[in-house]
Amino acid sequence: MKRLCYVLLAAVAVVAGCGKSSPAPAGASAQNRKLTIALMPKSKGNAYFISCKMGAERAAKDLEWI
Repeated sequence: MKRLCYVLLAAVAVVAGCGKSSPAPAGASAQNRKLTIALMPKSKGNAYFISCKMGAERAAKDLEWI
């Protein structure tokens, strides 16, 4: 019986999360929006994450025309 309650609760949560998104504000189009992408490294001094940051900045500069 408990398992059925948990399954029903999960189903309600999934259905509730599937609603329509709110419409964009008037005058806002895909071309006018600014896209922000974040990189969250585990540590700032790690060489791997420094390399990731440099690659992300290079890609952002290359894709600036979009």
